[in-house]
Amino acid sequence: MITERLVQLYHRGNSLLERFAARKNWQAELTILSTLLFFAFPSYDLIYGEFLPFWERIFVQVAHPLTNFNYDPASHESKQAFRLLIPLLIRFTGLHIAGMIVLQHLVGMMSILLFTQIAYRITADKIITILLTLAYVSLGVGRSSFISNCALFDGFAFFFLLLSLRFSSVFLIFLSLTCAAWIDERGLIASSLIFVWYLMYGNKKQVAAVVLAWIVYFALRFYLAHAFGLHTSTGAVGFDIFVNQMNNAPMGLWTGMEGFWVIFLMSLAVLWWKKQWHYLLMLSGSVAIIAIVALMVIDISRSMFYMLPAIIIALRIVKENETTQHFSALVWITLLLSALFPAYIVGDVNVLNWQYPFPLQVLRLLTQ
Repeated sequence: MITERLVQLYHRGNSLLERFAARKNWQAELTILSTLLFFAFPSYDLIYGEFLPFWERIFVQVAHPLTNFNYDPASHESKQAFRLLIPLLIRFTGLHIAGMIVLQHLVGMMSILLFTQIAYRITADKIITILLTLAYVSLGVGRSSFISNCALFDGFAFFFLLLSLRFSSVFLIFLSLTCAAWIDERGLIASSLIFVWYLMYGNKKQVAAVVLAWIVYFALRFYLAHAFGLHTSTGAVGFDIFVNQMNNAPMGLWTGMEGFWVIFLMSLAVLWWKKQWHYLLMLSGSVAIIAIVALMVIDISRSMFYMLPAIIIALRIVKENETTQHFSALVWITLLLSALFPAYIVGDVNVLNWQYPFPLQVLRLLTQ
C-alpha cells in the first residue's frame, strides 16, 4: 500500500515537472522559484548587529585598498590583503551594506541560472535539469550568495567560476578566472578544475586562457607585494588546525558536494574503468587539494564549496557514459540526499551552524 502511494506520488511529481518544463520561460521561472529561501533563510537581523564589524573592516579596505593593516595573524582580516575585487567594486559603485546585500542576491540568482543552463547543455533533458537545479540550490554553495551576510563574498567567486564554464570565449574564461582569484585565493585553487574541464572538453586556446589567468594573477600579486608591502598572514592555517578540528572533517567534507558526491564518485569510477588515468589523477587531485586546504583552515564548509566545478565535470562524465534511466536514478538520489540533509555550515573544532528554515527564523525573531 505504501509502495503504491509512493509510486503514485512519483508519477504526479513527474507530471508536474513535465508541465513546468513545457513553459516558455522555464529556466527563468526555475531560477526565481529556486531563490525562495524557505529551507535556509538568511539572518538579516544580524547584518547591523553581530556582523557589522566585518562590514566595517571591509569599508576600511575600500578606503585604503593598497594599505597593509596589522591585523591579528589568526584573524580573517589578515587574509584579505589580496582579495581586492570586491573592495574596488564597492569603491567605484558607491554601494553600501544594503546595496551589496541586494547585489549578492542578484549574483546568486544569476549563478542559479548559469548552473541551469550548463546542466541543460550537458543533459539535453529539461526534467533532469530541473532536478539538478533543485539539488544545486539545496547545497551550501547554491545558497551562499543568500545566506552569507557577514561580508564574505564567495558567491561572487562561484558566479565567475560558473561563467567560465558556461561560455567558451577565451577572453571571458580569462576574465572570469581572474575575477574569481581576486575575490578569494580559493577561487584560484578552484580554477584548476576549470583547467581540467577545458583539457577534457575544450581546445588549446581555452586551456591557455586558464594558464594565462594564473600567470597574470601571480605577476600582479608579486608586484603588489613588493610595491605596497601587501601580504597574507598564515596564522590559523596549517596542519595543527587540521588536527585540532579533525572531528569536524567528515561533516565538513560532506558539505562540499552533499548528494553530488554520488555522481562525483561515479565519475571517478568511469575514468578508472576507461583507464583515463591522467584525467582521473587531475580531477581527483584537484578536489583533494581543495579538501586538504579546507581542512587546514577554520572555515571548512566555506572552503569546501569551491569544489563546485567538479560537480559540472562529474555530471558530464557520468551523463556521457550512463544510460538515461540510470543517470536519471542517480540524479533523483542526488536530489533527495541534498534536499533532505539540513543546511549546515561547518568550521573550527565544534562549529556546526544550521541555516534555519524560514518558519524557524520567524520563531527565533519572535522570541528574541
